[in-house]
Amino acid sequence: MTGGDYEGYLRGSILKYLWRYPLKGGSEDLEKAQKYLGWLIDFVQKKECKQSASAPLAHIVKKTAFDLQGKELGSVSYPINKDLKDL
Repeated sequence: MTGGDYEGYLRGSILKYLWRYPLKGGSEDLEKAQKYLGWLIDFVQKKECKQSASAPLAHIVKKTAFDLQGKELGSVSYPINKDLKDL
């Protein structure tokens, strides 16, 4: 089962238990929906973490500090993630 298939399975199970709880299983079905929702949250958070960790770097930013007379005190360079550069 692929990641998309698993996510779809979890979403479908959540909807199923939410839809049928007043007709069939009552609070037990709500608890099942909650369990599947927890698994879906975990899955999505792991997927988001992997995506942000593997995001390509757009460029390097250099910040320089100056004193009041304009003399350079030092600089630091650091990578900026492509998703963060527009902030």
